[in-house]
Amino acid sequence: MSFKALDSRQIINRSALSVSIGSSAGASLDVILGLIDTKMVTVAGTQTISGAKTFSAITTFTGSIIIDGSSSGAVTIATQAAAGTYDFNLPTTAGTAGYSLLSGGGSSPMTWGNVAINPMTTAGDMIYGGVGGTPTRVVAVAVAGDVPITGAGGTTVAFGSLPGNSTVLKIPNIFRYLSGTSTYTPSSNPSPLYVRIKMVGGGGGGGGGGGGATSLGGTGGSSTFSGSGISYSAGGGAGGFGAINGATPGAGGTTSVSGGTISVDVFGGEGGGGNGTTSGGESLSIGTSGGNSYFGGAGTGGAINTIGGNGASTSGGGGGGGGTTGSGSAFPGCGGGAGAYIEAIFPPSGSYTYTVGTGGGGGTAVGGIGFTGGGGGTGIIIIEEYFQ
Repeated sequence: MSFKALDSRQIINRSALSVSIGSSAGASLDVILGLIDTKMVTVAGTQTISGAKTFSAITTFTGSIIIDGSSSGAVTIATQAAAGTYDFNLPTTAGTAGYSLLSGGGSSPMTWGNVAINPMTTAGDMIYGGVGGTPTRVVAVAVAGDVPITGAGGTTVAFGSLPGNSTVLKIPNIFRYLSGTSTYTPSSNPSPLYVRIKMVGGGGGGGGGGGGATSLGGTGGSSTFSGSGISYSAGGGAGGFGAINGATPGAGGTTSVSGGTISVDVFGGEGGGGNGTTSGGESLSIGTSGGNSYFGGAGTGGAINTIGGNGASTSGGGGGGGGTTGSGSAFPGCGGGAGAYIEAIFPPSGSYTYTVGTGGGGGTAVGGIGFTGGGGGTGIIIIEEYFQ
């Protein structure tokens, strides 16, 4: 600091360890700071320092320091009333732009350091410590239920879903196809993780009752589903015979399975056996029931003077055999076979063609002494879409 020469307006009071600086009334004041005989200088009260000054050795200020701007404004540097006792040791360099001043604990000099800067730019973003602990942004996504998942080695993080452990339950889509031939296209946005299909072929018709000629129920249609490397066919049940001695029931449908991840196939149940004639020539006049499919649904056999019962709609159950009048050489009808069942799981890709099996018609009554057989139940295809 540069000092002015003492004159008659300046009063210097020297004590053992400090110098108090003041001014005579009405005179301008220049403050002298520094050491006098290596003693500490104390500046007390309200003093004004103008121009560039250099402080050396130990200088004590009481209260606050106000630094005026060159054109306007002022900055005050002040301690708390109960200031505490510690060293405020500044760094030896100007540091790097954007760095913060970090405490050295009082005894050691302060340093410049890179305090974490928020890299997030979008609502829903997250932040994690990347390589070397660098703050790294995890980009927000719009898929509900996704969670942060670490990459290999745990050095990266991204939003994603946990198959089989989703935080949000997504209800599966279920489609039921009851008839006809058409195309199934998996849902999109979101797309299903996998598809489960359940399908049954149509049931066979029951044979008609009567006598003098054979009555045969119609065969049920197959339910099919194919495309993108898979092919499933749940065969329809065969029709039952009737109106003759020793008539045979309709066989259950069979299956054909190709492709898919997991599959179960069940043949259709056979219709009830025929009622022949006893050794005494007395005819047994009640028709037999149809075969049950995986879904059940068999039609009941016709009693005396009663037609056979139809298989339940969309069950693939076989139709029941027709009854008779109970007189003469009349023979009842045998039940029709049930449609086969297939259940499979596969990851969907592209579109698929399907056909729902129809039920076979019941056999006609013969000779005026019988009744018609019941029709087979129609098939069904059920598709369930499951999501992450």
